[in-house]
Amino acid sequence: MEIPFSIPVTGVIHLDGDKITIIVNRAETIVDLPFPNRSRQILKPASGKSTDSLILEVARKYVKKYQTNRFSGPDLFKVAVEINPGLNKRTFLSRMVAVTPNHSSYHHFPSGKDYLERIGKGQYQLTEPYLPDPVTPAIRPIRL
Repeated sequence: MEIPFSIPVTGVIHLDGDKITIIVNRAETIVDLPFPNRSRQILKPASGKSTDSLILEVARKYVKKYQTNRFSGPDLFKVAVEINPGLNKRTFLSRMVAVTPNHSSYHHFPSGKDYLERIGKGQYQLTEPYLPDPVTPAIRPIRL
């Protein structure tokens, strides 16, 4: 024969670095966490620059290396991660929108910067004033 029942139990949990102490009634147990208890860190570009400046630097590097002024967000992100391995992809891509005034979602992230132009679905180019020297015909911006 079984009789189901419940007993209200009160307890306290103490967080102390990489240890958690659980106290229920008069019983106490300590649990060690296998990793340090850290809050999420915001990873900034290693150079101390803003993400917007990093986007400009990476775009110029990409254009110079591949001799084309046409790239996607993921193309630039691959290069950016080499410079700053802890960079968050969503942050990077949303900041790309913030420096592209003709992007349809620009009004959500206005930055006042005009480093990039959107030239098609998922495709961007550097604007004329930010092109790396020397400017060859292959990297001259496409006029829409």
